Amino acid sequence: MEYLLHITIEKLEGDEGYIAEAKDFPDLFAHGKSISETIKNAKSVVDALIEDYIQEGDPLPFQLAEQKRLDTNVILDIPTTSESVEIPGAA
Repeated sequence: MEYLLHITIEKLEGDEGYIAEAKDFPDLFAHGKSISETIKNAKSVVDALIEDYIQEGDPLPFQLAEQKRLDTNVILDIPTTSESVEIPGAA
């Protein structure tokens, strides 16, 4: 099943890379050296967290549990940068 999740990506100070968070999914924190790596890591974290919720019988965060099946959709807040970003699955 796919979910629509609003992810915010922030640039860390210095050359520390980026961090991804989602206010609707409080357990999501992902880090990467680039925006594209951060997006990839965030997707992996979300996939693992959802699998853990299901295996443990825990309820999904309310915003995810209430969603119906969606096509692949991602909403990102990305800091301004000259970096080229490719999102897997985007046409």
